[in-house]
Amino acid sequence: NLCIDSTGAVGEAFNASTGVATSIVDLACVVSSIASEVLSVKPQIIYEELNQGSFSQLVPEKRRNTAVLQNLWLSNEKAKKILGWSPKTGLADGIRREMIWARNHFDRWKTIHYSSSLSESYEQTSFITV
Repeated sequence: NLCIDSTGAVGEAFNASTGVATSIVDLACVVSSIASEVLSVKPQIIYEELNQGSFSQLVPEKRRNTAVLQNLWLSNEKAKKILGWSPKTGLADGIRREMIWARNHFDRWKTIHYSSSLSESYEQTSFITV
C-alpha cells in the first residue's frame, strides 16, 4: 500500500530487498535447504564451471557472466527515502514464507505454462543451476 498511498511513488520503480549482498551459490543453498524443510524435496545444486563469456551446457543460450556468480545486491535506499520503507524480513525467512504460501496455494500455479522443451526435460526434476 505504500506505493499506492504515496504521490512520490507515481511512475517510480523500487527494489524491495534485504539490502544484504548474496552470492548465487549462497542463494541456491538457502533455497535448497528451505525446499527440503518446507516442501520435502531436496533440489540438487549443479555447479557448472565456465570461463567468462562461455555458453552453458546445461541451460541453452545462457552465457556466463562473471558478475552473476559474485554477490548480488539491490539497493533499497530509494524505497526508504521516498516511502519510508525498510525490510522487516530476512532473505531465508522471506523465501520460507513464500514457499509455504506456494505450497498452500498450489492450485494457483496450474495456470502457469512452461515451454514444451523445459516441461519435457525437467518435469520430474528439482534442480538449481549455479
